Amino acid sequence: MANLHSTTVDHRHRIYTERNGSTTECINVVDGNGPGLTQGTAMRGLETRAAYAMANVLMIIDRDAAAEARCDAIIEADGEGFDDYCAGLADPPVLFVDVPELLRAWQSGWDFAEESVELDNCPTCNDGSGDPCQEHG
Repeated sequence: MANLHSTTVDHRHRIYTERNGSTTECINVVDGNGPGLTQGTAMRGLETRAAYAMANVLMIIDRDAAAEARCDAIIEADGEGFDDYCAGLADPPVLFVDVPELLRAWQSGWDFAEESVELDNCPTCNDGSGDPCQEHG
C-alpha cells in the first residue's frame, strides 16, 4: 500500500484509500484505532438496533433522555452506513429494515461515503485550483 491516502471525514471517521493510477478505491475506515473495521458483518447493526429499542422503552420513564438515546442510535446507523460502503457491503443490516429512521440514516452514511470517494477520484475537482467541477460544485 505504497499509495495509501487517508482523509478525515468527520470527528469519528477516517477513510483510507489506495491510489491506483487515476482511480481511488475505498479500502477501509477507522474510528481512531488504526486501519481495520470496527465491527464484524455477522450481526451488523445489532448494537445500534438494541440501543434504538432501549431508547423507545426509555420513553416511558424519561422522554428527554429517550430522545437523546434515539438520536445517538440514528447517528450510529449513519456511521455504520459509511463503514459498510468502505467494506464493500451494499445492503443495509437486516436489523434496520423494519426501522425507517435507522434505514434512512444508514443510507445517508453509505451515500456520503460513496460521494467522498467520487470526489476524491474527480480529476477536475482535484486539479489544484481549489474549485470543484461543474458536476460537484
